[in-house]
Amino acid sequence: MCALLASVHTLAQKYDYQWPFGDGHTIANGFGISLLDFNNSQVTVSPFAETDPEMSNAGSFICDKNGALMLMTNNCEVYDRDFQVISNGDSLTPGVTFNTFCADYGDYPADQSSLFLPALDNDSVFYLLHKDSELSDALQDLVSQHFYLSIIVRQENGAFYLKEKRLLLGANMVVNRLTACLHQDGIRWWTWAVGYNTNKFYKFLVGGPEVSQGPFTQQSGIPLINQELDIGQIAFSPNAKYLGLNNEVHGAMVYAFDNATGNLSYLNSYPYPNMNVAEGLVFSPNSRFLYLTAGRDLYQMDLQDPDPSASIVHLAHVSLQDETGWPIGVGSMYLGPDCRVYVGPGTTTFYIHTIHQPNEKGLDCQFEINAIRAPTRLEFDLPNIPMYRFNGQCDGNIDWGIVSANEPEDLRDDIRVFPNPFRESISVKSESMSDTVTFLLFDGLGRIIIRHEFSGSEEIHTHSLQAGLYFWGVEKEGAMLKSGKCVKN
Repeated sequence: MCALLASVHTLAQKYDYQWPFGDGHTIANGFGISLLDFNNSQVTVSPFAETDPEMSNAGSFICDKNGALMLMTNNCEVYDRDFQVISNGDSLTPGVTFNTFCADYGDYPADQSSLFLPALDNDSVFYLLHKDSELSDALQDLVSQHFYLSIIVRQENGAFYLKEKRLLLGANMVVNRLTACLHQDGIRWWTWAVGYNTNKFYKFLVGGPEVSQGPFTQQSGIPLINQELDIGQIAFSPNAKYLGLNNEVHGAMVYAFDNATGNLSYLNSYPYPNMNVAEGLVFSPNSRFLYLTAGRDLYQMDLQDPDPSASIVHLAHVSLQDETGWPIGVGSMYLGPDCRVYVGPGTTTFYIHTIHQPNEKGLDCQFEINAIRAPTRLEFDLPNIPMYRFNGQCDGNIDWGIVSANEPEDLRDDIRVFPNPFRESISVKSESMSDTVTFLLFDGLGRIIIRHEFSGSEEIHTHSLQAGLYFWGVEKEGAMLKSGKCVKN
């Protein structure tokens, strides 16, 4: 009971309440860093910084316990909130990849290769896990050869410095895929690496008086072949009972996990359509549903079903373009502090998708395509975060405050799409809208079946459509003003 109370207390802190993301450089040109903010009981997005470093799925970040962004990394350097390199925070993950990409491109090209963790027994200490990704001449493959733990300290004057960098493991490992889960004691974190093309897990404990312990090794399940994993994401479930990873050959691979002992037990692999381009994976807050992305498709799998593969629901096929003609797909996914799931576009575009009710089965999960139009382009996906939502602790009372930056705040509420359900036609109306906007109607696979420009109000004929569930959106100059779902009888 004491351990549970400790975990409830510590993870009630707001370590993930401000998410920096974006492709660096000038905001006026659609680049730079944006900030997805969950503070003040409302989800908002705003431009944040003009800077050369990028913040993508190779990077990570951490806020203080009150939800203010403190530290960021792109696995090249460690930055404070003002994007100043902290003391000793340069040359973070040295090697050929660092030398080739960090200076010229501002980003380390390896998904889930860094991860911030809070020291849950000391508000002035933060841990940064990071792995390299290098081409092995002997193996003719990309491998991780060094797994580091950097210890960062906040001084009394508020400045940060990297106090120590420890080599946790020097061996050929599966690249990328850094994640962490809270230990049962509520103080330490479990993290891991897997030997290259093996089923050998190297597990570590981070935090507490000893700071790091391990590796503790075990073998479980089938070998994880580097080229079969490709860029598939890994995640722990909020109830700390499962570890899942996405695999281009085997589908969703699920392991039972014991967060007291760290023991992993391979349960099964669950194939699903289009898994040959497997990418994102995330669990719902109640740990029942597994969400999976594959290129341009989003799926939901029910782990309570006797045959999870038979429970697959195809939520959407996202094959869109932004206002510059750049493609929009689906990529990595992370569970937010507001109980929503945020789905990256998997490309360098402005849009983030959202699953508003991820604890609900099938289309009731309310997946919204292009839910957020960010002020700056993403660099493929959002940065990496650990499983903070222990036992599904999220705040469902955080309001959806996303409004187009191009329109007054009250315009969103002024848009009406009716009737719902509809039959022969559907009407779109706004009392205050005078500029031309675009009405979009999507089928259940995310395909645009009606695109209609109008101003003020319009009646759109729908007699040729089959009965069923549809999704709609009203956008202006590529920015989504409002969206929802509707049913044709």
